[in-house]
Amino acid sequence: MPRALVMPSEEELPAGPHRKFLEELHLYYRAAGRPKLARILQVIHASVDAPPGDAPDMPPQISRETIRRILKGKSRSDWTKVELLFEAFCAISNRDPEADRWAEEYSIDEVQSLRDWIRELWSNAMDEVEIRGSLPAPRKKHSEPSPSVGNGGWGNGQDPPF
Repeated sequence: MPRALVMPSEEELPAGPHRKFLEELHLYYRAAGRPKLARILQVIHASVDAPPGDAPDMPPQISRETIRRILKGKSRSDWTKVELLFEAFCAISNRDPEADRWAEEYSIDEVQSLRDWIRELWSNAMDEVEIRGSLPAPRKKHSEPSPSVGNGGWGNGQDPPF
């Protein structure tokens, strides 16, 4: 019997933007009752097969393995796939993805929707990857022959032609 996916330990996924994103995604996974991968895919396919006008022209592809890797913190997938997963969890748990993230008793000036909040966390997690990497050192340009080489170049004491 397949086991429910659990949040990776801090040893497996250290503190940082990727962990914050994954913790939030796991809140929705748990609220949905830790559904099996087959159930998640069923809900995703049902949403993609919605009546014309509601579904995108090219439905995004997502597999059980992609879902598992996202929930285990092994993959930073593109937003389209993460959003499908998030929306499936919201549908299963009867949550409105556009509901305010913070309860009304909190006094916060800027309130974000559940979707906006998780997208911001996802974006921060993606930036962590890009920021950690470094660009390779620039290559030395091949030296081009100087106009002063040989006879008749402007490097022979004459002023340049411009």
